[in-house]
Amino acid sequence: MGLGAPEGVGQAELTEWWGQFGAAVMAIANIAHFRISQMPLPAPRVVLTERQREVLDWIADGKSLQDVCVIIGLSLSAVEKHLAKARELLSVETTAQAVAKLAFLNQLFVKNHA
Repeated sequence: MGLGAPEGVGQAELTEWWGQFGAAVMAIANIAHFRISQMPLPAPRVVLTERQREVLDWIADGKSLQDVCVIIGLSLSAVEKHLAKARELLSVETTAQAVAKLAFLNQLFVKNHA
């Protein structure tokens, strides 16, 4: 992020402006930085279905497989199939690794809008 001034504005005037508006500029810059840092990172080969992401979101939220079955209304075998496919797409071996990878990519609790 950068800050500029119109041509012809001297350092003294800039210093005065900064004294007046510097705190507001820094607040806006910090908010922008925070929001940008929270954006999901692109993972070109990782396109989970909405159901796969939903199952992983519930697991990340601390729900058991049985809880997830009740919450989303699927059988245990269907939930396990969604998890297996998600692990395959994420190139990980365990569900915990899948959740960790999605967390690293800031993609937990993010809706697919593809």
